[in-house]
Amino acid sequence: MTNAQWNPGSDHGADAVHNDAGLRAFWREFFCDASEQSRVLDIACGEGSATAAVVGKNSLIIGLDISLDALRVFGAGGKKYSVCGRSAVPPLADGGFDFVVSQFGVEYGGGDAFDEAVRLLAPGGRLAFIIHYKGGSIWNEVAGRRAEIEALDTAGPFLGVARSYVAALFAVERGGGSAARAREEAARFKPILAEVQTLAQKPGHHLAAHLVGGVQTLLANRAGYILEDITGWLTQMEKELDAGRARIEAMLTAAQSRESIKAIAARYSEAGLSVSPLDDITLDGRDRPAAWILKAARQAFD
Repeated sequence: MTNAQWNPGSDHGADAVHNDAGLRAFWREFFCDASEQSRVLDIACGEGSATAAVVGKNSLIIGLDISLDALRVFGAGGKKYSVCGRSAVPPLADGGFDFVVSQFGVEYGGGDAFDEAVRLLAPGGRLAFIIHYKGGSIWNEVAGRRAEIEALDTAGPFLGVARSYVAALFAVERGGGSAARAREEAARFKPILAEVQTLAQKPGHHLAAHLVGGVQTLLANRAGYILEDITGWLTQMEKELDAGRARIEAMLTAAQSRESIKAIAARYSEAGLSVSPLDDITLDGRDRPAAWILKAARQAFD
């Protein structure tokens, strides 16, 4: 069976971001004065990249995420606790945290999530968010993946037609199938295959190349497979594409422009927080900013 080489559900190369030296340095500096009395909240925590610098300081670290899988990874990374919930309506008490942080997460909850972060911040507490930059390097990469999917969709329902063709072909080759039906399915499949092959030859269309290569490999070696192996792979690819579409749209929508991030900073100032000058960060191996840095602090006594 073929191995996946193109992940439509990944919005920014999670491993590369997790290991980015600049981000690690940012969080080390931000948490330099955390202590065993510190209460830390990581919003939309994922695997806990933002709070890795606090592990070992015996701080109380809580991760908030809607994904139970993410929370399991988060909890395995050190002395941490987790809460399953949405960042727009976190089930947590007012002013409960000395540090409120997020790395590529809080923006998915929209304006309510940014407001709730203020509610959760204790007097004297500080918050820091790494936020997707609309038009930045990650945003452009993800927009490119959306364009790949849209181009594939324009060619037609490649995976579904391939599945019908394979089923008809197996039926004929392994007895009892209709040759006329197989010819009909071949007549539907081959023009779409040709379109996707043409697309796969164009620069940047890794998805089409991956799917064409997978389908052709499975067809060429079909004698070694049962029908369910091949149709199962095709169905799994469809599911990954659907999930990828949703994640891509969510990321592109969540990313903040200069105007929108300034508006959030202004709202924080109006709420009485001391907001640091707006900044951005460029990740390893990229030539343009990938994220906004938003930092703010609450006075010890409002």
